[in-house]
Parts: sequence; structure tokens; C-alpha cells
Amino acid sequence: MTARGGQNFLEAVEAGCPVVFGPHMENFAEAAAEFVRAEAVRQAGDGEQLAGLIRELPRNPELRSSLRRRASAVLQARQGAT
Repeated sequence: MTARGGQNFLEAVEAGCPVVFGPHMENFAEAAAEFVRAEAVRQAGDGEQLAGLIRELPRNPELRSSLRRRASAVLQARQGAT
């Protein structure tokens, strides 16, 4: 939740993990925005929202599946970009 630029979430996406992160994704702004627009990850605006999302994921298999599926599709569309 600190303004330090964020972590690389693409590795977690590639591993098939549902991803949630806080507001500071400056180091990965373009990718984060793309995944948020596709509803492939969840971005919390503050610590309370982040805690709520983290609590929700284990209880909601449909959400986990949806995040994984959408994130995988976005990631596949980005392959070959380098």
C-alpha cells in the first residue's frame, strides 16, 4: 500500500493465480491498467478494500476462476510483444 511503484504481477498471472493489488502500480502502469480494464485483476484503492478482496477470494471460487480465465486471455493476447 506504499507508494513504491508496485510489484510485477504478471508472474503470478502466468502461474494461474488470481491477482489483487493496491493503488500504487506505477512501475507496471500500462499492464495494470490493461488487466483492470479487462476485469482480469482487482485493484483496491486502500488497505480496507485490499483486505476485503483477500478475504473474498478463498470464499468465492467463481471469482477466482473468472479472474484466472480473464487474466490468462489478456496474457495470451500480449504474447509475442517483445
